[in-house]
Amino acid sequence: MRDYFNSSRKSIITLFIVIVLLFSGVVNTAGSSQLDELRQEHKNLNSKILEQQKKVNEAKKREKTATNELQLIERELELTELELEQVTQKLLAAETQVRKIRAELEEAEEEVEEQEETLKVRVVGMYKNGPVDYLEVILDSQSFSEFITRMDIIGKIIAYDSSLLNSLMEHKQFIADKKVELELQRDEILAARSEINVKKRQMEAKVASRGQVLRQIQNDKKSYEAALKEMEASQNRLNRMIAELQGKENKDYMGTATFTWPVPISRKITSEYGWRVHPIHKTRKFHTGLDIGGAPAGSNIVAATHGKVIHAGSLGGYGLTVVLDHGGGISTMYAHCSRILVKVGQYVNGGDIIAKVGSTGISTGPHLHFEVKINGNHTDPWKYL
Repeated sequence: MRDYFNSSRKSIITLFIVIVLLFSGVVNTAGSSQLDELRQEHKNLNSKILEQQKKVNEAKKREKTATNELQLIERELELTELELEQVTQKLLAAETQVRKIRAELEEAEEEVEEQEETLKVRVVGMYKNGPVDYLEVILDSQSFSEFITRMDIIGKIIAYDSSLLNSLMEHKQFIADKKVELELQRDEILAARSEINVKKRQMEAKVASRGQVLRQIQNDKKSYEAALKEMEASQNRLNRMIAELQGKENKDYMGTATFTWPVPISRKITSEYGWRVHPIHKTRKFHTGLDIGGAPAGSNIVAATHGKVIHAGSLGGYGLTVVLDHGGGISTMYAHCSRILVKVGQYVNGGDIIAKVGSTGISTGPHLHFEVKINGNHTDPWKYL
């Protein structure tokens, strides 16, 4: 009876172990299947991000072209405004001159009228008294001195009449000349006014063109913002993926207490972990890692510590990126690489060369964007370096 009981107990234990193993296999299979789905989803997302990255690059080119055109338009607008100001000053000067000529013309006409009136008075006097016989006046002289005096008076009268007539003719000519000058001034004013109108239309066209360029730049800005949102979405998805992978595998931390510096050739920090104004988007954003610059493109990037490669490829705005899982919920990310030298599933040791410095993705120049994550959430890398 005891042997039978022992035998039954062994059978039950054996059956339980088999069930546990089978269940474990089912769980692992399900976990593996879910992991494959996440990787496929990640791959599809990266394809979309690559397409979006092409649009971003095209938008960059358009922005550069639009900026250059805008600078040219602004320069042309400045020249047009300067020329318009000069023409306006010319018009004001011409109008001032016209007013002056009109005043002089009025004065000349008044003088002519006065001289005409004087001449009329003399003519009327001659008409009433009859014609003057200058010879009779001279011959009636009683003495030689009187003769000389009468000759002088008659000469002055004749000279005055001649002067009065010449003055009248000069004033008439003066009036005619002033009229011609006035007409010329008027033509200049009309020409200046026409020129101003032309310049005004040109300016309006330039302003319209400038507005169009500004609208284009705004559209480019929207494209950049859309790209940034796409990058953030991919980052969040990657964080969730890393956290889930690490949670399911539930392996212990395999790295070292202190990380190896990831860019051996340079320790220059071009952007710290924390809040900053994005160098391209010009908006205030939280920088989730360290930017290590000072290393030329193609310089070595090494693993900060021991780990397993869980991502090796393009990652939206981060460009070519490597992600290492170090166990214990800790991972590191190496972004903007020019080349990747490892594959997904590969194990590396701290200090192993995993990639080369580059400027892929949304980047202003060769550098390494280095992140440390705990359960998929970014943390200050200086805690580990």
